[in-house]
Amino acid sequence: AKEKMEWLEPAPEPAAERQVPPSPPDEKKKKKAGTHHVKWTTEADYTATRAQLEEIYDYVPRGDPEEVARERAVTLAPDHPRRGENGAIGSPRANPKKKPGRKSPMDHVALKHPGAQAVDRRVKVFWPEENEWFTGIVSNHDPSTDKHTVTYDDGDVEEITLAKEKMEWLEPGGDSLRPASAATVVSTNGDVHDPSKPPGWWPSVTTWPIVKGEERRHKVMGAEVQEQETFGVDYVTGRDVIRCLRTVLPEYSEDELWEVSDSLMVQVNATYGPMPPELAATQNIALAAEDLAEKLERLYDARSCAVAKALWRLAAKARLTPDMFAVHRKGFGVVCHPDNKRGIKAGGLVVDFLGEMYPPWAWQAKQDAIKTVQRIRGMRESGPPEFYNMQLERPAGDAEGFSILFVDAMHHNNYAARLSHSCDPNVEVSLKAIDGKYCINFYAKRDVKAGEELCYNYHSCTDSMKEVEAAFCLCGARGCRASYLAFVGEQGNSHVLKRCHRLVERQGGALTG
Repeated sequence: AKEKMEWLEPAPEPAAERQVPPSPPDEKKKKKAGTHHVKWTTEADYTATRAQLEEIYDYVPRGDPEEVARERAVTLAPDHPRRGENGAIGSPRANPKKKPGRKSPMDHVALKHPGAQAVDRRVKVFWPEENEWFTGIVSNHDPSTDKHTVTYDDGDVEEITLAKEKMEWLEPGGDSLRPASAATVVSTNGDVHDPSKPPGWWPSVTTWPIVKGEERRHKVMGAEVQEQETFGVDYVTGRDVIRCLRTVLPEYSEDELWEVSDSLMVQVNATYGPMPPELAATQNIALAAEDLAEKLERLYDARSCAVAKALWRLAAKARLTPDMFAVHRKGFGVVCHPDNKRGIKAGGLVVDFLGEMYPPWAWQAKQDAIKTVQRIRGMRESGPPEFYNMQLERPAGDAEGFSILFVDAMHHNNYAARLSHSCDPNVEVSLKAIDGKYCINFYAKRDVKAGEELCYNYHSCTDSMKEVEAAFCLCGARGCRASYLAFVGEQGNSHVLKRCHRLVERQGGALTG
């Protein structure tokens, strides 16, 4: 009990309490099913946290590795826009590689004459006689004549050939899906901006950056970035800091005050990050304010001295009212290395996201296994959910159509799994098609200074207010939302379905998917 140790086999339970788990499959079945045995550890704290997930000793199905590889593969559609040698749009590929046994994706709503797929779509048709646009809904399609029946909002019904009419497709609310005179543009990073398609429709084809003649998939740990304990302040404390700074710097604009606050957050990690792990999880911002004030005073210019004076005031007030200026530990995070004076430039690749990959059915099976272990061991759910997984969504513009994989970085990962949330992030997540595979990459959203923590927006939502209240944000940013979970309400999913996916589209997707 006093040693650092791990159980390599499931530990025995008392006879009175033991519940026999399902018999594990033999080695041949394990290999065929692609299952994974998670080691037993002693880190349980009887709450639904990362520690308890490591207690799962049942065999958890991971799905077929061939299925994962197939769903992750990139297959460009024949009409996929691409860059020419001079950066202009080139012609689509003549003979794209097709995979056997898969249906082509359904045509997009923006096509001029989508046949039966136009039924139940909102449309706007121009009447030359009236010199006016009229809106309505396509109520029927006759395949023998390729004519559509349009029921207009004013009650008129007309049978027309949409392919020969001046018309535009509309969202259910009435907005046009395609601007009249916008051109498709392919950025240097492979992103396709096509006004006739939703954002992210086309795969973003690019390559790994080459640094000093070598392929580089992430910033170098220990030279360009470093892992350390990170700290932050909540929404209320961030505004208290601004109010205190304003008493000394009344002539400073809001932007300038928040710039000082951002520098203070960098100093918070520099001050408390190197401290031992047994350090109390809650500290006072005073020490960091004093450290930054001393640095600025050594610059001997008027502006730096003025800011230093404000920071000394903040430190004094923080020591008098420590509860108002608390700094909380966020856990292990990643910062731009203090010795990396060049920092990380905007648009530069930071790291690729790695983890175990699951098709949806295997991911749900794993979640069921986790809940089973929680129930058997009497573990209670508490606190906010863990965020060690991402969804890899294959773009609908891929020749194979939309698909989804779950990437779990709980046990097997790189330092991308340690990046914290921020409501005003300096890192953004982008799906890229590289070497025939879809990859989740993190790129610098703006220039990142030495010592600055690398953060991205989790973009996570929930319909549980309990989870929202438990997931308080510690980014300290000007635009902090107070929680890193967005509350969507009980009707959030149905609202999106009704607005963007009408009944006929959902049924069609179920039949062709």
